[in-house]
Amino acid sequence: MTRRLGAAGVASMILAVVLTAAGAVLGASAAGAAPRSVPLTFEFAGLYPGESQTQSRTYRLDRDARVVSVTSVTTPGATWTALLCRQGTCTDVLAMRAGQDLAAGDYDLRVGVTATSLLPGDVSAIEGRLSLVEAGTGNLAHTGSDTWPVSLAALAMTALGLLLVLVARRRRDDDRAATPDATA
Repeated sequence: MTRRLGAAGVASMILAVVLTAAGAVLGASAAGAAPRSVPLTFEFAGLYPGESQTQSRTYRLDRDARVVSVTSVTTPGATWTALLCRQGTCTDVLAMRAGQDLAAGDYDLRVGVTATSLLPGDVSAIEGRLSLVEAGTGNLAHTGSDTWPVSLAALAMTALGLLLVLVARRRRDDDRAATPDATA
C-alpha cells in the first residue's frame, strides 16, 4: 500500500510537470496574432467622364485598433475617395498612416469614384488593404488558450503528489516502528 501511494505521488508530480510544459506551450501560442486586414476592393462600371458613384460596406472592430499599413492601387482615369466613418466622424483611408488609432465599434467604409478620362463602359477599380493590430499590444487577437487553468491543474497535481509521498513516508515510518527489530 505504501509503495502504491508513493508511486501515485510520483505519477502525480510527473503529470504536474507535463501540465506545466503544456501551459508554457499554450502561453507561447497566445503571444501574438496576425494583423487583421480590412479589404479595400471596389469596382465601378459604366461611368461616363464627370460621373460619380459611391459604395459602402460596414465593418466591426471588437477592440481598439492601431493602423499598421494602408495599401491601395487604383485604375487610372478616375479620382478616388475612401472614408472610414463612425458616429458621424469620417477619416480619409487613403491618407491614413501607420500608428493611427481606431476606437472599437461599427464603421462604414465609403468609397467613391469620379470618372475623369474613362471611356464609356470601362471598369474602374480600387484594390487595397487596411491592416490593423490591437491598440496598445501590437496584437489584434489572443489566439492561444489561457494558461492559468493548466497552471492551476499543475499546481494541484504537485500538491496532491507531495501529499501522497508524505503519506507514504509516514506509513512506511509507522510500519517500521510497528515491526519488531529482527536483530533483537
